[in-house]
Amino acid sequence: MSTTLETKSLTATEVSQRGQQIYAEQIQSLLEPQSNGKYLSIDIFSKDWEVGDKHSETLFKLRQRHPQGRFYTLRIGSPVAGYVGSAG
Repeated sequence: MSTTLETKSLTATEVSQRGQQIYAEQIQSLLEPQSNGKYLSIDIFSKDWEVGDKHSETLFKLRQRHPQGRFYTLRIGSPVAGYVGSAG
């Protein structure tokens, strides 16, 4: 998906909802439970993702691949909500 005005104007709630949906439908079964406690960042536009031991590490690597992305980060296996971010 290209970065358009619509995608730049997403609210944090919308980014979070999309990130949670991508995780639940496409990624969760691949990572849980063996990766519980690690961090996962997802670019909600490309649906590309990165797993690592630190939130900043996963986000940095994903931003290198998708500089214009919008990102959702969570701790795998944790019931706590994730983090929302954007490029720039």
